[in-house]
Formats: sequence, structure tokens, C-alpha cells
Amino acid sequence: MHRIAWLKATRLPAWAVVGAMLAAVPAQADFEHALAAYDRGDYVTALREFTPLGENGDPQAQFNLGLIYDNGLGTDEDDSEAARWYRMAAGHGHVRAQTNLGVLYQSGSGVGQDFGQALAWYLMAADKGYALAQYNLGVLYERGLGVGTDRETAQQWYRRAGEAGDAEAAARLGLMLADGSDPTGYAEARQWLAQAAEAGFASAQTRLGELLDDGLGGAEDSEAARVYFLAAADQGDSNALADLGLLYYLGRGVDQDHAAALRYFRLSAQAGNVAAQFNVGGMYEYGEGVLANAAIAAEWYLLAAEAGDADAQVALGRLYESGAGVARNPGKAEEWYLRAAMADHPEGQFRYGYVTYRRGGELRYQEAMAWFLKAAAGGDIRAQYNLGVMHESGHGTGIDPAQAKDWYQTAATGGHLGAQFRLGVLHSGARASAAELQTALDWYRAAGEAGHALAQVNLGVLYLRGRGVEANPRQAAAWFRQAAAAGEPAGQYNLGLLLSEGRGEEPSVVRGVMWLMLASDGGYAPADDALAKLEATTSQAERDAARRLADNWRAPAES
Repeated sequence: MHRIAWLKATRLPAWAVVGAMLAAVPAQADFEHALAAYDRGDYVTALREFTPLGENGDPQAQFNLGLIYDNGLGTDEDDSEAARWYRMAAGHGHVRAQTNLGVLYQSGSGVGQDFGQALAWYLMAADKGYALAQYNLGVLYERGLGVGTDRETAQQWYRRAGEAGDAEAAARLGLMLADGSDPTGYAEARQWLAQAAEAGFASAQTRLGELLDDGLGGAEDSEAARVYFLAAADQGDSNALADLGLLYYLGRGVDQDHAAALRYFRLSAQAGNVAAQFNVGGMYEYGEGVLANAAIAAEWYLLAAEAGDADAQVALGRLYESGAGVARNPGKAEEWYLRAAMADHPEGQFRYGYVTYRRGGELRYQEAMAWFLKAAAGGDIRAQYNLGVMHESGHGTGIDPAQAKDWYQTAATGGHLGAQFRLGVLHSGARASAAELQTALDWYRAAGEAGHALAQVNLGVLYLRGRGVEANPRQAAAWFRQAAAAGEPAGQYNLGLLLSEGRGEEPSVVRGVMWLMLASDGGYAPADDALAKLEATTSQAERDAARRLADNWRAPAES
């Protein structure tokens, strides 16, 4: 599962007209009469009585007339007329009129769109301390409207507006500081987001909760994060719903509850949150909080995949490749892998490359290598491993053991067991030096301890033969036994030989034959030869007992 990505909340545009309340000038009875008409909803009278006041140069009346025409109150909406009245009031230094005139220039309503004019009018009002103008300047600089995109200047204007009490400016500043572009900004982001969260901004509540949950910019506090997520979720914020799902999924600040996690993820997904749709799909695929149902998983993955989520595209590709929950369709699998690959998704690049590689042929190998290189650069250890295989085998390139080792080393360091095993093989050849054998032992041990059965077998062989380490049949038997118990025929064969010969463990011909029989059943040819040789020295009763033990050992694995 992954952290639900933060998406900007949908809000009214920053340039929406504000100041709907008409301000009175106490000394003017005519103005008060016009204002009273407005307050009782008699906009026709208000318009008629504000007009002569405005024509006589009253800036507040001019501004109010601008609002009336801007909003179509008592008359048809007329942005050109609104701009005319705003301009008159703005010329008198009226900061609201200056700001709203800037809004009209920014949107191109009633005047030709002109970001330069918008900037000029906003600056006039902002320099007088008007917070909305300062906020709107932040928007211009953040989005690069009429000016070059300038995060620092945008943040300065948002900060001034936020200091004047503008909660939306505080929210925008907090969100910018918390976007991860500068990790030193998280602490200040918490302060601004808290201001906006207190004012009820859901996006700020959600992002503040995420900072608290992740311990960014201060102490980790998942319980406090949950409070903010709940507040935002009550407003329908899909990201907050998804984050609540994550808390319950991981058990952070709450008791772990996958069923509750699924409920929140589903609510978020139903609201269109793409990452939550992917998470719901994952929970159905793996049966977390619900009975596993690959068909339902495919439905959720499809929603997210069609919306462009590369993780979902890869997941859907996997289902089509395996036929889980959908009719098996390698062609569709390839299509989804390619879509993810084209979106620079490392796993999509690896999987599409692997599909291409399996087709065989030099051109296909070269195409696969190109995709593996992209995926490897993105950190996909399977692609790194496969590049090692290709350089070792000469598929798509010349045979190059040094390059193979380099790619295996990269993948092995990232935890790829197959790469660790191959490094062990490449460093334990017949002419390997003591240093190389030590390297082989280290990589075999790393892979063997993580459960790689062939690495366990080869490690056992090194201990048995005393290569790079003092000979130790008992240690060899221990490694062979781990591989044998995992069903690896080579491990069963070697353990069978040691038991039948009484090396490393107490001799037991019957158990030795049992393991050899299992290895033979697994298609390991050397076990057939060993059994043939033991036939002369074992009784039918011993062989029958070994057969029963082999059958009894195998039965649990098949149940």
C-alpha cells in the first residue's frame, strides 16, 4: 500500500468577487437610503439611488455600483459596466475596487484579459495592506500568470496575506511549504496549515494531518493527525478519507483494522480518488479486510488505470497475464504494462521488457534491454538482475562477465536473492581465489538466510568441500536440510547422501534413501544413480520404509 497522493482541493477561483457586503458612509443620508434598499433586496432602488452618488464622485457608491453590475443585482449582469465603476473607485484609491478591477483583468471579464493590468491593480491594493490583493498576487506568481513563475515571491505575498488573517492564503502558503520541494519548509508549513485548518479549510486539515502522521516538521503524532483527517473527511475531502484508511490499515494512532481501512478507502474511491481506487483493488486482490476477490479487484484497478494511475495499470496487467479475476489475455496485459512503462513507471518498464524478452530473438532482446535499462535506472532490482543475466548470456549484447557482475551487484545490494545467488556462482569457480571464495560465501549466505534454496545448496557444498571455509559436514548438512525442506531436489540429494554415508548427521540409511527418492521424484538425475548404487546395500524393507516416509513427507505439501 502507498500513501494516498495529495491533490489540490477544488475551490472558488482566487479571483472570485469578494466584498459582497456594501459599506456605508455614515454622513450621507442618500447613501444610507440606497444601502437600506440593498439590504432589503430592493436592488432596482439601490441601483437607482447609488448611481447619482457615483456620478458625483463618491468612491464607495462607485464600488457598490461595480458590485451590483458584477453580480447582476436588479439589472442584467454587465462586466463592462462593473469595470467602469470599479475603475472610478479605484482611481480614488479604493482597495476593494482596485482588487476587483484586477480580478476582471485577470479573467478577461468586461475588459480584455491583461495579466499586467491585473498585477498593477493588485499591487496598488496590496501595498495598502489589503489581504485579498496580496493573496491574488501570490496566485499570479505561483501560477506564472503575466509574470514568470516565482515560488519565493508567491510565498512572500501569501505570507503577508496570511499575517493579515487571510485563511486561504495561509492554506496556500502551507501547502506550498509542505510540497516536499524544500524539506526545511515543513516546520513553517505546520504553522500556516494550522491557521487555515482552524478556519475550516479541508485541504489544510488533510495536509497538516499528513505532516503529523509522517513526523515532518515536528514530532510524529498519528492521533492528532486522525483528528484533522476526520475534520476534513466530514467536509467530503477524499484525500482525508484515504488517509484515514491508511491509518487503520497500518494501525497508526488507532487499532489496526483492515475492514475499517477498506471502508474509508472505498468512500474515498467512490468520490473519485484514484489512489484510493488502487488501494481498494489491492485489498480485494489480497483479501485484506474482505474476502479475496480478484474480479472485484480488477474492477477497481480498471477505474484507476483508466484515470492514468500507473500502479493500477501494472496491477491490471498482472491480472490479465495470470487470468486472475479476468479472462487470461496476454495481449491486454502487455497493453497495460506498456501504458505504465510509457509513464516512466519502473515496474511497468520491467514487466513490458520481460514480456518482450520472453519472445526471444536478437531484436526483441535489444528492445527488452532498453526497457530494463529504464527500469533499472528507476531502481527496479528485477530489471537490474535481468541486465546481469543478459550480459552473462549474451542476449541482446555481447557476453560481458564484468558488466554482469556489476548489474548483479546492484540488484543484490537492493536485496534481489537471485542476483545474490549469481554473484556467489560467479565468485566460486574452479579457479577462484580465497578472496573470491569469501565473497561467494557472503552472497550465498545472504541469499540462503533469506530462503534461496539453491544458495543454501551451494553454501552447503562449500562447507562440505572446505572451499573458502574450514570443511564442516555438519554445517553443510544444516544448509542442505533447509533446501531439502523447501523442496529443492539438489538439497534433498545432498542431504540424502550425507545421511546414508553418516556424514554431518547420525547415519540413517532409510532417511537417506527417503531424501534421494524425493530428489529423484523431482527429476534430479544424480539421485537416480545414487539410488541404484544403494540398492545393493539396502534391503527391500528399508526401501519400502523410505518410500512410505517420502510419501508422508510429500503429502502435507500437496494438501
